[in-house]
Amino acid sequence: MIAKSLLSVFAELLRPLVRVLIRYGIPYRTALGILRWVYITESELALSRPKKKATVSSISVITGLPRSEIRKYLHRDELHHQVTSIAKYNKAECILKVWSEDELYLSQDKTPLSLSLLGAKPSFSEMVKDHAGTVPYQSILDELIRTGCARMNELGQVQLLRNHYCPVLDEADIKSTLADFKEKTKFLVDSFNTRLSASS
Repeated sequence: MIAKSLLSVFAELLRPLVRVLIRYGIPYRTALGILRWVYITESELALSRPKKKATVSSISVITGLPRSEIRKYLHRDELHHQVTSIAKYNKAECILKVWSEDELYLSQDKTPLSLSLLGAKPSFSEMVKDHAGTVPYQSILDELIRTGCARMNELGQVQLLRNHYCPVLDEADIKSTLADFKEKTKFLVDSFNTRLSASS
């Protein structure tokens, strides 16, 4: 069955990409928003003809998305919107943002305070309770320690070490690597797409 084969290839192509997204703290909901946007815009391209643009209804037919959703996302700057959604969906990123920006958790010189783990505000557990929903504070703490964003100091307090989820050791090198990856992957996928189209 062709559909099953395509989905199998899709899953295998996604795995290494998802590993990178996880490493850089990109949550599922953010990635899903990008996938939805790509589905809508690519469907519009596939259905459009000279002097006849694809309709919202025709896009809905092949994507399975409601027309209201297509109207909402079709011409929105989805990349910018989804970048701003990261702190909303990644609870560890959300806590880092609050800890480094909220006056309650800053000293007079705007430096993030070292927080007691439990107790009244400002404490780490209360910060997590206020800003991370039902996620247990210990799970957030474990993740911040795992990624090198925080540590327990000698006083038993939680100390912020870095206010970004993932360290960027050489941003220019990373951007260059991603650009090279995108170019080569696009070439390969376009080549196979041409072959698959020719055989259909």
